[in-house]
Amino acid sequence: MALGKSAKEIQPRDWRKIGQVRLSNPEDIAESRQGHKWWVVMDPRRTNHAARIEGSYWALFVTTGPKVVQAASASRLAGPWTMVEEPILVPGTANGAPDGRHCDTPTAYWFEDMGKILIFYKAYPLRAQLTQPSSLFGSSSVVAYWHPRNVTAAKGPQILLPGKDSAWNRGWIGGFQLLYAQDTKSWYELMNGSPTPPEDISNREPAPSLGGRGVCKDHRPDRGWEVDTRYSPFVYPENLSEEERRAGLGVNLWRHHLLATPGARARIFFNSGTYGTEQMYSLVPETAA
Repeated sequence: MALGKSAKEIQPRDWRKIGQVRLSNPEDIAESRQGHKWWVVMDPRRTNHAARIEGSYWALFVTTGPKVVQAASASRLAGPWTMVEEPILVPGTANGAPDGRHCDTPTAYWFEDMGKILIFYKAYPLRAQLTQPSSLFGSSSVVAYWHPRNVTAAKGPQILLPGKDSAWNRGWIGGFQLLYAQDTKSWYELMNGSPTPPEDISNREPAPSLGGRGVCKDHRPDRGWEVDTRYSPFVYPENLSEEERRAGLGVNLWRHHLLATPGARARIFFNSGTYGTEQMYSLVPETAA
């Protein structure tokens, strides 16, 4: 975790690391595997505001080997967090399941009117997906529904498929930050993807990784999503300047997350660099410049 100087300051040097998330029961991580990709359940209509559900904060994270999604709760964001022992999302067993290999990269939002947490996760298939012939082994975005009183989440439909049309993320799709535009009552998302499909069941995601956005045409964000091709991807690797390359930016640009302050400052944070040794970078949206 890291702390910002204030709720208003989000420049690159405005953060202080304070260590890993404190866990009250680390022995309950599934099969003693290391957890990562931590996500606090958010209020869908208040960007970057954590949601309280019956007095508690909730978070989701991934444990590897195959990848499953686990949950944890806390009375304070600073912790300590208590993990739920059993995973709430595990790979599907049905023949042709879109998540037959991994359930990865969860993001989640508390819809009080529905009485459910809406989970968006990255589904890696174990077998070729005939519904996405241009990207047989590409990952897709899947929605699931959960309440902390339930043992497991109920899986819903795939909301974005790779290999569709001429979109910039034809190869694979991942990551999902839900954003709400109050003035237009519209839903958007930040996502990652690549025009290059995985070649086999290894599901390795060939470069480049690109960041962009999607637009929802429905009043509920669990359906009706389309990939935006007018304003995204944000940056193509071949368009990086020499200064950016010297700073360590490379062919992969992923894990995009928009942080917006009450004073309308905004910054998109993302990872880039050689796989396994990435650093964090940021860019300022034009509307906030």
